[in-house]
Amino acid sequence: METNGFKHYNKMEHLMERPSQKVSLHGLGFLQIQLTDQLRIHVWHPDLPRRRCFKHSSAHNHRFGFESTVLAGIIVNHIMAPITTTGINKDEQYYLYKHDGPRGSHGNRAWMIDESGPWRFVHVSATSYVAGQKYPMLPYVYHETAIPGGGKAATLMHKTEEHKTPAHSACRVGVEPDETFDRFQMTNDDMWAIVRDVLGN
Repeated sequence: METNGFKHYNKMEHLMERPSQKVSLHGLGFLQIQLTDQLRIHVWHPDLPRRRCFKHSSAHNHRFGFESTVLAGIIVNHIMAPITTTGINKDEQYYLYKHDGPRGSHGNRAWMIDESGPWRFVHVSATSYVAGQKYPMLPYVYHETAIPGGGKAATLMHKTEEHKTPAHSACRVGVEPDETFDRFQMTNDDMWAIVRDVLGN
């Protein structure tokens, strides 16, 4: 199997050869198809539900590094960095929340506030990638993913390294994190219909 996966996984018929593949909904508005321990496909679509606090909590990091290959659409990867909140408006302040422990009944890990905050986020860069292009992410670097145009895109994510310290999400001060977002609210058939719509038949 090629590690970039572009030639193997940009066709729906190849995905459907393995119907046991696990597909699940993520609160950031994409579907996740687990191919192996190191390979996942992420599929964005405007009809997918998002957690209630999405507009205030899309900046996040990962405890693993990865390289993503764009399979369809356009991905804009925004790199963010938390800095001190000295002298800024409360509307620009964020708390950091650690995601750790077992998953709850809705499929989410708990949001555990980091008492070191609040923080302000600065926008470091924004880079666009089209189908066939790759982009890397280092562990614990904060980022946001935007899907321009019609809001449809897909990537193949290949993990490159993994660490034990939990990942974090940022949520604006005064906004309650949505810990009740139901990752099981869609049927398997409905999720695969979204995948087909983005990646084609």
